[in-house]
Amino acid sequence: MGLFGRIPGPCRCGYSRVRLLIVTQEGRVQGDRVLSEEDNDLLTGVGPGTPMKDEPVAIPIGQAELLEHTDNDRVAIFSLGAMLPIAREVADTLSTEGVPAAVINARFSKPLDIEMIAQYAHSAEILMTLEDHALAGGFGSAVLEELSRLGVSTPVVRIGWPDQFIEHGKPDDLRKKYGLTAEAALAQVRQHLGTIVQGI
Repeated sequence: MGLFGRIPGPCRCGYSRVRLLIVTQEGRVQGDRVLSEEDNDLLTGVGPGTPMKDEPVAIPIGQAELLEHTDNDRVAIFSLGAMLPIAREVADTLSTEGVPAAVINARFSKPLDIEMIAQYAHSAEILMTLEDHALAGGFGSAVLEELSRLGVSTPVVRIGWPDQFIEHGKPDDLRKKYGLTAEAALAQVRQHLGTIVQGI
């Protein structure tokens, strides 16, 4: 998923893959967990890569990974793939502002971890989805569909690529242009939090 812009030559983009695969009957769509720029090098084909674990552990299909949380999280951030560092930056900043936030490594866009989504949809004020993928038909859309099925109206802030062709360029520059940054995500969350406070 995402952009591959650091390698010279034509840009090979994967920001539309999830929506092509998510509709596959009985399919499984897993995001790549990226913790750092070094890990991202593995995905883009450059750099030293990531060492193998001494003891590989099987990941249960459809199970998200709760990475950070408190007893009273107001925001739940579901990150898919390479957006995890941004999710953690958003959570850390919100924490300094007195807004506790959970960080969840979604792992899968199909099947979704419905139990985790439902838990935070009922307990948090806002859900956020972060994906290095087009918003239309992506992970965030799948979460919205699930919330609709559950009859839950918790606001969802979705961060991802717009439904259009993304030009070739440096990934960091393009993410800033199209709002796939911690700053852009924080701006949207703050706006929703303000709306909730005003509505009380």
